[in-house]
Amino acid sequence: MRLFLASLILIVIFSVSAVGWGVTQLYLAVDMSGDESSELVGFEILGRNIANTIDALSNSNQFVEVWNQHSDIMLEVHSRSEYQVPDDIVSPFLNGDPLILETVDSLSFNFYLESSGEVLSILAPSNLQPQLQDVQSLLLTIAFYVGVILIVAIWMYPLVLRLMKLRETTTQFGDGELTARVSTSRISYIAEIEHEFNRMADRINALIEDNKLLSRAVSHNLKTPLSRLRFGIDALEESEIGDYRKEQFSRLNNDLSEMESLIDTLLEYAKLEESGLAIDLEPVDLSMIISEILNLNSQDSLSVCVETTDEKVMVWADRNFVSMQLTNVIDNAITHSDSKIKVSVTENQNVFCTIEDDGSGFIDQDIELAALPFWRADSVKKSNGHGMGLAISKKISEWFGGEMRISRSKSLGGASVTLIYRTVTK
Repeated sequence: MRLFLASLILIVIFSVSAVGWGVTQLYLAVDMSGDESSELVGFEILGRNIANTIDALSNSNQFVEVWNQHSDIMLEVHSRSEYQVPDDIVSPFLNGDPLILETVDSLSFNFYLESSGEVLSILAPSNLQPQLQDVQSLLLTIAFYVGVILIVAIWMYPLVLRLMKLRETTTQFGDGELTARVSTSRISYIAEIEHEFNRMADRINALIEDNKLLSRAVSHNLKTPLSRLRFGIDALEESEIGDYRKEQFSRLNNDLSEMESLIDTLLEYAKLEESGLAIDLEPVDLSMIISEILNLNSQDSLSVCVETTDEKVMVWADRNFVSMQLTNVIDNAITHSDSKIKVSVTENQNVFCTIEDDGSGFIDQDIELAALPFWRADSVKKSNGHGMGLAISKKISEWFGGEMRISRSKSLGGASVTLIYRTVTK
């Protein structure tokens, strides 16, 4: 919008200044050429002849009186002292050139009478005076406004095109074509609006895709325990053996716990999608959080290697959410490792925290799917969990302005998850 406002102000200033200057030059050209028009030149010649005739007569007043009685061109004789002639035209005036005086409603030619030292004033007829000026003023005014409108219209043309394109894309998006986007341009007047529209469209599309994925995943994950519950209830109705009933009750309990866990996980992910969720970014000691999580999850059969460039690594994050994120990733590594995990923290403008394991890892085509909600690789579908750990971790990274990368571990051969944080300047 800043580009739009700046260009609007500049085009208005430019159009008014440029057209105003052009109209002024046109007016001067018309005015100068008008002085040399055939009618005025003829009137000047007539006035000069009259002045020469009066100058040659001994009784000029009688000639003027008779002339005024029989002509529409009025003559007057005045004293030379009544005319304050500029110094630069005094000499031509005294040598016979006319002094043309123009007011709002009159035009007169004035000639110096050498014999008497007086000035003959000849008033031009009305058909040579204001009417021509009124037409000129009207035409020049129209030319000014047409020029301004033309320049502004030329400036507005690309803006109208961009707005029409935005309207077209909005209509397509509203009709269900969720991949419709506005082709952005850096020189567009509304580039910020176009960018924000595309960002909004991406967000809506992602939410819809997540909703579809969650719907399919929840229905699939709920279907199995619900089927087992129905089977267990039927078995209880038909069984009268105490031990068998206890076994069925235990299975029902486990199925209910599984459903409760799934619902809790779903609600937790839905909470992460809330736009109004409060995130308190502050300097957080990443090394201390990693140490706390590893201590809580220590196992005799698990070998843990921690590599860090500093005992205290500070990042910008929300302590509660970064703890949730690291817990999800480290628990995931421990669950799918064979015997080793490795946690390394490095700094290079940003802070890179990499968690690796020696498990089966992800095949190449599964790496892009690994962070989707409720997605689990074929090799781990029989294990506990709902496939939400990495999805939640990725969402938290987006909040912190960071990034989460998934790949294969070069040193251990299993999965490798790298979390990127903004560092705190020391």
